[in-house]
Formats: sequence, structure tokens, C-alpha cells
Amino acid sequence: MICKDGYFTQTMFDKANKKFMLSRGDSYKITGNKFVAKIEFDTEEEINIWKEESIDFKISGNKLTISADDGKKRQFTRIDDANGSLAGVWRITGCMVDGKMNEMAKRDRKTLKLLSGTHFNGWLLTLLRKNFLKQVAALILLKMESTQSIEFFSRDSSRVGASLSFDGSVSGDKWNHSGKSSKGEPLNEIWTKEKY
Repeated sequence: MICKDGYFTQTMFDKANKKFMLSRGDSYKITGNKFVAKIEFDTEEEINIWKEESIDFKISGNKLTISADDGKKRQFTRIDDANGSLAGVWRITGCMVDGKMNEMAKRDRKTLKLLSGTHFNGWLLTLLRKNFLKQVAALILLKMESTQSIEFFSRDSSRVGASLSFDGSVSGDKWNHSGKSSKGEPLNEIWTKEKY
């Protein structure tokens, strides 16, 4: 689970067998001891999409315990403080094509990355059809030169374990990100920080 700047993602995967299991996420707020979330995507239960849920939670040291709707308690251990230099929610807004940076207008299809101090979760959605298209996540060294090791990929498990290197720079709320994709294709993208 990654929570930062009013957005969260929660994902389950079997790293040893390179198997993606489920993912969900959207905006959230804390009200007392309640984690109140509106679900934008849920790969396991489509009926949950666009619903609001309220979950009891408790933090003790580096442990987060939540009480799920099914009555079960789930515990998470903090792995970083979510304060990396790129931590937050980013939306792709530009992509280099034939040597020209093309601006990508906001529409129902969107690609987001949620970065913590050491990890990110990235996904592509088509909102009007409640369609979750793909997801990738990685361990990442969050600085302007980053190395990413893919831990799970919902559509192509053959990419799990790949390490990718990127260059980047940040100017205001824009992050220029360049390198090669997991398919070995060159990429140069602009990501814009989102506010939730």
C-alpha cells in the first residue's frame, strides 16, 4: 500500500511466482480513526468502483492495522517515510513522438504514478468504462537518476525482475523522465504532479 498526498493504492502480488493478484485505489482522507476512500479502480470487485468506503485503522510505531469490511484485520509494516524527492501523485502529460514532445490533454483515459520514498505504483485507466488496463510497480531509487526493478506487472509477468535506468529533471510541478521502456524502446515523457 502506498499513501501520499491524498491518494492511495493497495496491491497484492506473488513476487516468487510473478503473479499479479489485485489492485485498488483512489483519493482518501483521514477522519478521526477512519480511512475514508473513494474507489477509482478495483481489479477484484468492479462493483466497488466509484463507491466510498470507511475503514477503521490504527497506527502503532511502524505498523498500520486496518479493519476490513469482511471483519478481518490486516497489518502493514512501514518500509519508508514517503518523503522521497519525487514522492506524490504524477500524471503523464507529455510524450516524445518523432522528436517532438506531444502534450497529452486530460481525458477519461489516464496514466498515473504514485511514488513513495522508495517505491512507485503506476497504472493506466479508462474511467468512463471502469476499465483497468494495466499496472506496473517497482522498487525505485528516487532521485533524478533512477534505477527501477519491476516487482509486478499485471499484464506481462515476463517483465518482472527487469531493471531499468532513467534520467530526469524536475521543474516546478513537471518531471521530465527519459530512458528505455521495459521493452527496450526509448522513451521521453513529461509527468505533472497532481493534487488530491
